[in-house]
Amino acid sequence: MAMPIRWRIFTAIHCIRSVDAIAGQFSVSLGLAKVVATLFALLPAAIMASNLLGSQAPVEPVEYLQDETGLWALRGLLITLAISPLHQITRWRYAIPIRRPLGVVTFCYATVHAASFLVLDQLLDVAAIWAEMLERPFILLGMFSWLLLIPMALSSNNFAMRRLGVKNWKSIHKASYIVAILVCLHFFMLVSF
Repeated sequence: MAMPIRWRIFTAIHCIRSVDAIAGQFSVSLGLAKVVATLFALLPAAIMASNLLGSQAPVEPVEYLQDETGLWALRGLLITLAISPLHQITRWRYAIPIRRPLGVVTFCYATVHAASFLVLDQLLDVAAIWAEMLERPFILLGMFSWLLLIPMALSSNNFAMRRLGVKNWKSIHKASYIVAILVCLHFFMLVSF
């Protein structure tokens, strides 16, 4: 018999709090947590590079790169957005500090995804890119989403936060929720096209 959903949620929260308590005993620094989170987020990139450069390289490397980086950008965006609710539910102290590095790595995946389409697939041919966007509108949606991510990535540092002021900085980063909706639409239009 399957465990009821409320018990699964309770068990997950209990596990997160236990890990936090254990980490607190060993005084794991927040800086180390950021480094570990960044390395963990970059692991798919290492696997992609290994697959592309290995002896069993994919038949269509550009398509493989587009698909994998797009999926990891989507996953990273959703995971990054899930950090705030996770912190509110569990009070896990490492949740908020790892959000920024995960967001930056997610932007890197999205940039490689967009660049693989623009540079490797379309060879920066503006007419071909425009024709492709008109033929397959999900590409236009993806490009618009990526453009919305650029200000967030550029302002993901303490200097930008001080320079913009917290209120302006937060208003820029709240656009991530709009981007998440657009990226999900991009993905669902892609798989149904």
